[in-house]
Amino acid sequence: PASRVATLTGAPDLLEGALATLQLPPGAEVLGPVEVADDQRYVIRVPRTVGAELSAALVLMQAGRSARKEPHLRVDVDPVSLD
Repeated sequence: PASRVATLTGAPDLLEGALATLQLPPGAEVLGPVEVADDQRYVIRVPRTVGAELSAALVLMQAGRSARKEPHLRVDVDPVSLD
């Protein structure tokens, strides 16, 4: 595969705030949002060479949200399916 993919799923207002703080690596593409049940989903795609940087950025984002006692978002790295 030429790229790594992560999905962020949650309430629309929470996703907007999270994406604003997320420090994405060079070459990142943010696709979406797409409606998923009562939530929304964004897909983040990066070149394979910066996949570890994407994972680290997502960990930092979730850690910051947890420290501020904000609701968690669902984060999936390299999901099997985008359903």
